[in-house]
Amino acid sequence: MARLIGYGRCSTTEQQYTRQVQEEKIKDYCKLYNHELIGFYYDHGVSGSKIDRPELNRALLELTSGEAEGMIVYKLDRLTRNLGDLSELMTSYFSDKYSLVSVCDQLDTKTPSGRLVINILGSVAQWELETIRDRVKSALVVAKASGKHLGKVPYGHKLINGYLAESVEEIHTIDTMRQLRNEKMSYQAIARHLNDAGMLNRGKQWYASSIHDVLNRVPIL
Repeated sequence: MARLIGYGRCSTTEQQYTRQVQEEKIKDYCKLYNHELIGFYYDHGVSGSKIDRPELNRALLELTSGEAEGMIVYKLDRLTRNLGDLSELMTSYFSDKYSLVSVCDQLDTKTPSGRLVINILGSVAQWELETIRDRVKSALVVAKASGKHLGKVPYGHKLINGYLAESVEEIHTIDTMRQLRNEKMSYQAIARHLNDAGMLNRGKQWYASSIHDVLNRVPIL
């Protein structure tokens, strides 16, 4: 039996790793092996490539305060996907005094075999991260080469199958802006007029600065 601190994490693209999924699996594991879970910390929307995370820092601080004997995670890559960071964590926390337990990977760093496996899994996690990055870069290159639009869609346009096309409704709003501007109306007054008329900026209020940006934008060729 051990007193353990639970930790979980998910990035914006890992919706399958919800807080509920990770916390419940950790609780089930602790119950099965008669461990005491004294707390659970969770970082949402952060990458495993960065180790400086608010909730992870809190979990490590509680660990070193003597409240627990180790940390438990759902999967090792929830802790980190960076091999260098894993090595630092192992050296600073989990090589001797505290244990690191991974539910899915079935390992405990208190054992020699656990320390061996964790290094292998750390290498795999970093390889997965680098592979994902390469795929994203390749996809962006292909999209750019095919003429597809990347980045924010400028006002007056919409995306159709990845390509820019004019938005009739937004073009009408821009024409109204130009007409009011030709009548010597200030940007602030134009924004107020459009907002009062319900001609919003994609559901949001217009401001003088946004009116200025739309009317003075370099045309798309």
